[in-house]
Amino acid sequence: MKKESIELYHGSGEIIYFPEVRKTKYTKDFSWGFYCTKNYEQASRWAERKHSNGVVNVYSCLLYTSDA
Repeated sequence: MKKESIELYHGSGEIIYFPEVRKTKYTKDFSWGFYCTKNYEQASRWAERKHSNGVVNVYSCLLYTSDA
C-alpha cells in the first residue's frame, strides 16, 4: 500500500480546527458540505468572496492507494 500526504485548503470566515464530515441525502451540487481544494489561491478567493476578513484553513491529508 502506498501512502501520500497532500495539503488541502478551505476558504472561510473563521478558523475551523476540526471539520465535521457528515453523510447527507441532499444530492444537488454545491449543497451542504465542507469543500476543499488543492489550490491555495482558489481557497483564498472563496474566503474573501463572502467574508471581509477571510481565512484559508490548511489541512494535511493522508491518502492510501493500493500498488495493484
